[in-house]
Amino acid sequence: MLRIENGLILSADINNREKLLQILNEIGDLIDGVKLGYIPLLSIRDCIEVVSEKTYVLADIKIADIPATNERVCKILKERGCKGITAHPFVGEDSLKACVNAGLDVFSVVDMTHSGAERFLTPVRDKLASLSASLGVRGFIVPATRTETVRILREKYPELIFLSPGIGVQGGSAYEVAKLGVDAVIVGRSIINSKNPRKIAEDVIDDFREGKSNI
Repeated sequence: MLRIENGLILSADINNREKLLQILNEIGDLIDGVKLGYIPLLSIRDCIEVVSEKTYVLADIKIADIPATNERVCKILKERGCKGITAHPFVGEDSLKACVNAGLDVFSVVDMTHSGAERFLTPVRDKLASLSASLGVRGFIVPATRTETVRILREKYPELIFLSPGIGVQGGSAYEVAKLGVDAVIVGRSIINSKNPRKIAEDVIDDFREGKSNI
């Protein structure tokens, strides 16, 4: 289970093992976990095993397949050391339920940060959230670039964990989403591409905590 202390999850979109380990060694004590997407998963051998020895691993593959495939994928990820997974709920109740039944923390992607999401995802956000909550997901992925989504869903689902990407490079604010009740922010490029990753991580945490204090 994800345990949140500082409210920061690293999005490790890194394709180099040495750089990944360097970042983890530098800020590992500051983060609550690492989100591993396709870039590190496809680029770094035993990526999950390496990171899971150090912290919580959220596999960000946004799984969206038939129930049998979802079940098998979740089983493999769990065996390799993942504790959580992101999943698309639009494929339906049976597919999402297969992920929940696998025993991982399932974070349902109910909206996304990019502009293209406005066409198909954002309009059905409430339906996706309702379905996800009814099936027992651990929480939602809510974009920091869409504070209206965060505000509306937080009011409806106070018991779920909200993780918010889109901070920094994409324009989202850790302070603003913290004020709206997000439990942790997911930050990647702002930290990874910095000459001083630790300072940036500390700044994000400070902003997040300040926002929390103003709820």
